[in-house]
Amino acid sequence: MAANHDKADVIAGVDLQEQDDTVQGILIDLAQRETMNFSVKFAKLLLPEFRSSGIKTGSRSHRFAGFRVLKAPDVPSVLVELGYLSNRQDEEFLKSQSAN
Repeated sequence: MAANHDKADVIAGVDLQEQDDTVQGILIDLAQRETMNFSVKFAKLLLPEFRSSGIKTGSRSHRFAGFRVLKAPDVPSVLVELGYLSNRQDEEFLKSQSAN
């Protein structure tokens, strides 16, 4: 029952319950691909803005990850990583007033 409910809400509330599993999978995959393309475009716009504002970014700033929060089929998303708490310099910067 929960799985059927989730399928009904997976793409902007479109009810996929009437479709067989193959069609559902294809529709979800198409929506995820389009959303990923929007996310890539957003990241490509966001990174230059960070750099022009003086925010340092790594050489490999744009990467892909399989985090569940980044895989919503209908919500473009990016994950902004500003530093590592395991890195002393990053930790000090993130705790400083200048990071706020």
